[in-house]
Amino acid sequence: MITALVASGIAYRQSPEYLAAAARKKEDLLRANAKAKEANERYLAETRKMAQLQREVDQAVKAAADAKVRAEQRKGFHCLNDIDGSHWDMQAAIKARLRNPGSFEHVQTAIMPAEHGEHQVIMTYRAQNGFGGMNVEQAIGVLNAASCKLIRLDVPG
Repeated sequence: MITALVASGIAYRQSPEYLAAAARKKEDLLRANAKAKEANERYLAETRKMAQLQREVDQAVKAAADAKVRAEQRKGFHCLNDIDGSHWDMQAAIKARLRNPGSFEHVQTAIMPAEHGEHQVIMTYRAQNGFGGMNVEQAIGVLNAASCKLIRLDVPG
């Protein structure tokens, strides 16, 4: 009996109906595979396109950030103290020239945009004069734009 079932199964697999159904199934699988391959290629193309767009956006963001940093450095505020707006090297140089360095009071500091790699700085300050009174003076200095180091200082008096 088992032999008969096996023989009938083999016979069915050799029948034209089975072979036609198997050929249709194979064609359907090939078409489905081709569609999947095409969809995969479209997906990969879209992925590459999105990756390229992301790189372009990243480059634009970096360029904008770099431009902002350059603009801020050109303005010169990175050279000044965040708390009171003074330049510490300039302040120390002014104090060194005073009769009473302890009387030094910073009023304000103005910094000009960089030209030829240098910032001009005007510092207004109060200090005690020789008679005990307080004078308001201005000192003019030049800073290196890259290092923020004091290059020159002109203090009246």
